Amino acid sequence: MTIGELEAKILLDNPAQYHFGSQQPVTGRVQLFYRPHKSLIHRHEPPPELFGPLRLVVCLHGCATSGIYEEERVGLDEAFLEERRCRVPLFSTTELAYDGQFRSQPQETQEFPFRISFPDFVNEVLIDRLEPTGAFVPDAALPPTFSGWSFDRYEAFIHYRIGVEASMPGININIKVPHRREEPEVRYERPAIPPSQAQDTTTLLRTGQMSVSNENLLPESEHAHGLKAKFKAFTKSHTHHDYYPKYVFDWQCHGPQALHLDQPLTFQVSIQPREEESTAVEKPYVLLTHFELKLEAETLVRAARGLFFAEERGSETTAATLQAQLQTAMPFSEAENWTQTVDVAHLERVPSSFRTLNIVRTYIAKVKLGFTVAGKKEEFTERFPVVVLPPIDPNAVDTSSLWATAAWGSQVKGGNSFAPPLEKGYGSAPPPQESGYTNAPPREGGYGIAPPREDGYGLAAQSENYNY
Repeated sequence: MTIGELEAKILLDNPAQYHFGSQQPVTGRVQLFYRPHKSLIHRHEPPPELFGPLRLVVCLHGCATSGIYEEERVGLDEAFLEERRCRVPLFSTTELAYDGQFRSQPQETQEFPFRISFPDFVNEVLIDRLEPTGAFVPDAALPPTFSGWSFDRYEAFIHYRIGVEASMPGININIKVPHRREEPEVRYERPAIPPSQAQDTTTLLRTGQMSVSNENLLPESEHAHGLKAKFKAFTKSHTHHDYYPKYVFDWQCHGPQALHLDQPLTFQVSIQPREEESTAVEKPYVLLTHFELKLEAETLVRAARGLFFAEERGSETTAATLQAQLQTAMPFSEAENWTQTVDVAHLERVPSSFRTLNIVRTYIAKVKLGFTVAGKKEEFTERFPVVVLPPIDPNAVDTSSLWATAAWGSQVKGGNSFAPPLEKGYGSAPPPQESGYTNAPPREGGYGIAPPREDGYGLAAQSENYNY
């Protein structure tokens, strides 16, 4: 018979905090509560205290989970949705929180602080039936926290959780720890980038041309007055296409193809009058009256199905819409080299671009800009691929190793292409011992494909029906 139950819980110091890379450790407390067995509680005697050796190990782990819904028909009139799931482990690292003597009175709560860090890289893992092919060539860098779904089509999650293993050798006590699905989630984003490593990706995004021909381009003395004169001018303008003067200009939009989170986004819009095609006596004012940046997210997921191929699903959603505050009273001028600078709002709380073996997250920017010239308004919409990167921080540490192995920067030049994985494995990193953390092999009867051990967490093999 056990002497009671020792319940262990994880309490995070700041559950809502995003941890940017390995330099921002996760801190919290392991809370223990001792509950003696009811047979040991007597009316006239105090319940016995708990005393003995205690070992507490916290484990930070993560995985990429995807699920695809497929309609299965039974007969002609009946159908149901079947879910195919895939779970790709990303890493598992442990830290000793306490190892020593422990004493607790009945119904007493005690807490033990801990501190554990994320790794910078995904552990080297081989998943059956999920080869790194096509779009699913994973990054070596750890992906950010992510959740996405499309009704009746798919769901995709990047989850990081922290659990605890507790043991009291030689003590017959039931130790209760949270199930993996009950462990608290830890939010993660890739490490901030120092200014020295931030790439200037400003480039010519799109060009266009606008042509205006109407009465407003005529000198004031030649404007039609009165109903009869206006009707005559109207009919002539439809039968003689050169009746009104014409003003033509080219426009260009320069901007970044790498969008850093929490950083100002600056675009430049410039025009160039086409003197040889314009017949207006005086150049009209050209006003930039609208500028909008819409960030569209493209999510592609897959799940194992059968022996030879994997099912894939994808969708597009609007991740953010940012509008610029324009000074409409300021026309383009030759003194400013026919150029205006446009600042849009900061990009916040959007997962940075990433790829895993079963989830791909990329972005398309859609820019809508509008001009007003001589009373005519016209809008242009352009789409182009961008990559979303972590914020720039003057206090950030060197992340050049991540830039060499992740999607950052490589997608900018090559459209939707990402950097290839390391030579060793599918986006694998060098051995993590250099970074100061340790990885525990999986436990017996649990979630792993490596030799078991008594106390640990481990990397889980693929399971199509595992609810993470």
